[in-house]
Order: sequence, then structure tokens, then C-alpha cells
Amino acid sequence: MHNTPDNKSIQQAKKLAESPVGQQLLSALKASAGQEFDAAQKQVQNGDFEQAKIALSKLLNTPQIQKLLKEMEAGK
Repeated sequence: MHNTPDNKSIQQAKKLAESPVGQQLLSALKASAGQEFDAAQKQVQNGDFEQAKIALSKLLNTPQIQKLLKEMEAGK
């Protein structure tokens, strides 16, 4: 059984992704782990949110990504 985010969560994620810091985050993820990031995107598109979450959690632990995540959090 998949953990499917609700519509509100999807809209919030989309808003964050479209923000300037969100765009920097996406670019940094693509630059540092392009193939892994692409695989996680495909998992989301296929509805496999749990596997995408696991894959992304590994990618989000670099110092550059952590800095951008803190900037996003501060911008809430």
C-alpha cells in the first residue's frame, strides 16, 4: 500500500518547488545526484511515494542541500 499525499500536501510541495530557493534546491539535487534524482522523480510519477521518499532522504543530507532546506524552512 502506498502512502499517497493529499492534494493540499501536493500543492504545498509544488509552491515550495517553484520558489527561488526551491529552484536552487532542485538544481543542486540534479547537479549532485542526477540519476538518483531522476529515478526518484519517476517513482513519484508512478505513485511509489515511499520509495521516492527513501531515495530523496539519502540525497538531502549533503551540506549544500541542508543549507537550502534551512533557507526554505526560514521562508515559511
